[in-house]
Amino acid sequence: MLLQGLDFTTFFGYAVWAAVLFGFWGLFRGGEFTVETQNSFDPTIHIKRSDVQDVMVTSIEGKVVRGRICHLPWDKVSKHRGA
Repeated sequence: MLLQGLDFTTFFGYAVWAAVLFGFWGLFRGGEFTVETQNSFDPTIHIKRSDVQDVMVTSIEGKVVRGRICHLPWDKVSKHRGA
């Protein structure tokens, strides 16, 4: 339903879809990867580009696959450096 409502002729449509996929597959709470306003961004609390790493790992079948590791700067439960 969300996918049908997005306008992929704009950057915003792609950004929203990327955030939805990132949050879903990362099992994040919404507040762990979004900010309320652009001015409320705090790099000690909110995820930033430098918190995401590309990695190469070997699968159980022995194939090398690409992946990403996301380090959360803060999480709701521990109130400090996250995963």
